[in-house]
Amino acid sequence: MNPVDSSLERLFRAAASAYDDVPPELPFGLEARVIAAWRLGPEPEQAPWTLPVLRGAFVCACAIILVSAAVTFQALRESPPSELVIVDSAIQLTLLQ
Repeated sequence: MNPVDSSLERLFRAAASAYDDVPPELPFGLEARVIAAWRLGPEPEQAPWTLPVLRGAFVCACAIILVSAAVTFQALRESPPSELVIVDSAIQLTLLQ
């Protein structure tokens, strides 16, 4: 018998001699409360106060982008360059350098 087998044999003997003092099932009252809590489900989480602020900021940002796109599209449709196009090109040149 090699040492691994003897160690395994000792482990099995120790496990067989251990007594089981845990009841086979939970008491009915505890089981009923656990199942009732599980069926109730988790509490709905309260939205933090920052969530409405972030939604409002997102809506404002989308509105600004839409207005900016409309103004830019209208400025590009004009044949002579308007003041907006001149300012925009100046900003673009400044950012590129």
